[in-house]
Parts: sequence; C-alpha cells; structure tokens
Amino acid sequence: MGSNCQRSRSTVEATETFDVIGRIKQSINSMRVVLSSILAVGLSILAVSAQTNRAPAINLGTNRPITLPEALQMALEHNLTIQIERYTPRSSTLLVSSSEAIYEPTFQADMSHNYRKGNPGIDAQGRAFNSNVGSSDNASLDLKGTVPTGTGLTYDLFSELGRRDNTSFQSSFPNSTSERPGDIGISLRQPLLKGFLIDEARSNVEISRRTLKQSEYTLRQTVMESLAKVEQAYYTLIFTRENVKVQETAYELAQQLLRETRKKVELGAMATLDERSAESQAASNESSLLEAQRAYSEQINTVKSLLTDDFASLLNLRLDPVENLVAVPAFTSLQESWTKGLTMRPEIIKEKLELEKNDITIKFAKNQTWPSLDLKASYGRNVNTLTYSDSWEDFGRDKAPNYSVGGTLIIPLGNTKARNDLKDAKLTKSKGLLNYKQLEQTIMVQIDNAIKSIQSSFERVQSSRAARSYAKDALFAEQKRLEAGKGTSYLVLQAQRDLTQRQYEEIQALANYNIALSQLSLLEGTTLERNGLTITVK
Repeated sequence: MGSNCQRSRSTVEATETFDVIGRIKQSINSMRVVLSSILAVGLSILAVSAQTNRAPAINLGTNRPITLPEALQMALEHNLTIQIERYTPRSSTLLVSSSEAIYEPTFQADMSHNYRKGNPGIDAQGRAFNSNVGSSDNASLDLKGTVPTGTGLTYDLFSELGRRDNTSFQSSFPNSTSERPGDIGISLRQPLLKGFLIDEARSNVEISRRTLKQSEYTLRQTVMESLAKVEQAYYTLIFTRENVKVQETAYELAQQLLRETRKKVELGAMATLDERSAESQAASNESSLLEAQRAYSEQINTVKSLLTDDFASLLNLRLDPVENLVAVPAFTSLQESWTKGLTMRPEIIKEKLELEKNDITIKFAKNQTWPSLDLKASYGRNVNTLTYSDSWEDFGRDKAPNYSVGGTLIIPLGNTKARNDLKDAKLTKSKGLLNYKQLEQTIMVQIDNAIKSIQSSFERVQSSRAARSYAKDALFAEQKRLEAGKGTSYLVLQAQRDLTQRQYEEIQALANYNIALSQLSLLEGTTLERNGLTITVK
C-alpha cells in the first residue's frame, strides 16, 4: 500500500516536471520568434536609415571639365545655327557675281553658204542664153559687251569675210566673176543722259554688293547671339551645379537633425511631433535635391546642344565648368555703351546699308525720267579682192577705211511710270529713315536697361551674400540653443530652410550678374571682341 502511494506520487511529480519543461520550451520558442521579429525590424530600420542618410543621385555620365573659352570656340566651329547662317553670305556672293556678269562679253559667229541657178531665157535682142550660176560663202565674228566703268559704254568688235562667185552664159559664151569682200572694225555707243553712270544693270550690281555686306553682318549677328547664348547657358550651368551642392547640404542638415531628434524622442526629451516635423523636412529636402539634379541634367543638355552638331557624341559626358561664379565689379558708361551700340551693332549697320540701297534706287529712278541721248561712233576697213590672201593684206594696208559719228535722241511723252517709280523710291527712303531712327532708339533703351540690370544685379550679389552669412550664423545659434535644451526643432528647421534659400539667392544673383554683363556686350555689339574671337566669311 505504501509502495503504491510512493509510485503514484513519483508519477505525479514526473508529470509535473515534464509540464514545466514543456512550458519552458514554449517560452524559449516564443522568445525566438520575438527576437527574430525584433531583429528583422531592427535590420529594416537600419536599412531605411542607411537609405535615408544616403543622398539621392542621378547618373550624369563621365565628368568632362570645360572652360568658357573652350565652350565658345566649340560653338564657333560646331554650332548648327551658325553653320546654317554661313550659307547666306555664300548665296549673296553668287548674287553679286550674277549681277556683275552683265559686263561679260558675248561672242557670236555666223557662217553661211548660198547657191543660186537661174532659168534660161531670151535676151532683149531675141537671142537665147543659158542659165546663170552663182554661189557665195559668208563668215562673220562679233564680240559685244559693256565696259565695266559704270558709264554705260557698249562696244561691238566685228569682222566679216565672204566669197562671191557668179557665172552667166550670154549667147553661149560664159562670163565669170569672182570677188572676196570683207569688213572689219569697231562700233561704240555712249549714253549721255538716260543710262549714264547708272542703269538697271549698274544699280543691280551696287544693290547686290550691299546685300552681300548685309548678309555678312547677319552672320556676325547670328554668331554673337549664339555665343551669348553659350556664355549665358554656361553661367546657368554653373548655377545649377552649385544649386545641387546647396540642396545636398540642406539634405544632409535635415538628415542630421532627424537622427538627433529620433534619439531625443527615444530618451523622452522631445515629442513625437518633433520627429514627424524633422521627417517631413528631410523628405522635402530630398525632393528639392532631386529637382535640382534634374535641372542640372537638363542644363547640361542645353549647353551640349549649343556646342555641337553631333549630340550623340556628347551624350554620356557631364560637362563640368571649370570656372566658378564670381562678381567682378564692372565700370559702365552709358554714353560709351551707346556709342558702341550705335556703331557696332550688326542691326544698325544693316539698316545703314538698306538706306544706301534706297539711295541707289532713287538715283536709278531719277535717271530713268531723263530723255535718252546716245552718242554713236564706228570705225572700220573694207576690202574687195580676188583672193583671201589679198584681202588680209588690204586689211593691213588700210586701203579702204570707213567711219561714222552720230547720235540718237529719244524723248518720252508723259513718262508717267518713271516719275511714279521715283516718287515711290523716295517714299521708301523716308520710311527707311524712320526705321533707322526707331532702331537707334530701341538700342539706346536696351543698353540703358542692361546697364541698370548690371548695377542692380551687383547690388543683389552683395546683399544676398550678407543675408547668407546672417542665415548661417542664425542656424548655428539655433542649433546651440537646441543642444542646450532651450530651443526647438521647429526653429532649427526654419533656420535651415532660411539658410538654403539665402544660399540659393546668392548663387542666383551671381549668375544673373554675369549673364547681365554678357547681355550688355551683345547689345553693344562687342561680344566677339570681349571674348577675343574673330570670324571669317568664306
């Protein structure tokens, strides 16, 4: 009985022991699950934290340092707009050559052979006769043209040599004749009123020459505008690059504040709301950084498009300006800039050439209202021999000279068209003078605005630089107050935003100042001289 009780008690104790061991195993398994979850969460937090602390970046390709002079030279050689405009002077050169072709002489050669056989018949005495047989050959050469002196003098160098053979049968007796006539000489025609010094051909030549000059200045204007775009895009590229650095700094400051805030929230020194504010600011700064990187990437492409005619060759390169944005004080004089603009701007020079073309048109139209009075003169030598050799000898001996002198007068009755053309040409000149005056005024206004823009831009550089310095000191002070427990994360965030804005405004002011200097050179017409560049028209 006692042994049975002991056996039962042992069994109960063993069962209880196994239950305890089972519960311990379950607890251990539960702890493993919890530890695994905690570890997974910890790794996730570390991954997120590592990802959050790493600034986002866009792959912009291999770094390619470039200076402003190098960029300008590349544009001068490969910019597509400049290459397209280079064809305009070439076309104008062909126009000048075509108009001057009026002075090219023309050569004319004529040759002919004639044969004639008459019918037989009866003469006045009633005698029968056979038919007459005749043949002739004729050759002539002419060289005609206008003398390129502008006086309207025309010339004609002529020569003619022939053969005439004739055989007649009178009462069955043949009668043959043979001769070698010839003529050589020159004739001249000189207008004295209408067509003297100016005619349609001469006016076309003079107008086409000025059109060529206009096309050359159009090319110069295109080159200057393209180079100014390159220069200004280059400064904008530096600005976008520096803005990326500003946004990266802002992002790092926001991440640093977020980390510090989280630590204080864990310790209970700060509220969860402060952590949420820091997270919001970090996310906002990340977005701003990505936007700055996108603008930088697009500006790189903008510069590339201005520098090359093969965009694909620069696709994987990140153009990195060597220069930094600086504000070198510039001395500006309104009167000097006006003088440059009104004498060097291609637009004003082209307008002057247009007025010269109007003067040529008026001169020609006025000439066309005059009567036509032409002086004519010619001199030559005649021969008529039996052989060609005798003809050439007689030409040399001047045995039979001939000459003529005379004139032709033509008076148009009414001449309405010529008088109306003259009035229209004068109206066009009056309109051209107003266009010229308007352009002068436009240039003066543009230059005045550009100089004021330079002055205000330089002042903004100084003020924005001071504002950035103050904002930096303010942020430092707020950070110290927060560390001492006297400030708030909100005030630090506000100071960070203020510093980022002030830094942005400073680099923008620097870029605007340099762009304003470039724009003034363009408006003065001194872009090429300012950058030490020259262009040649082929």
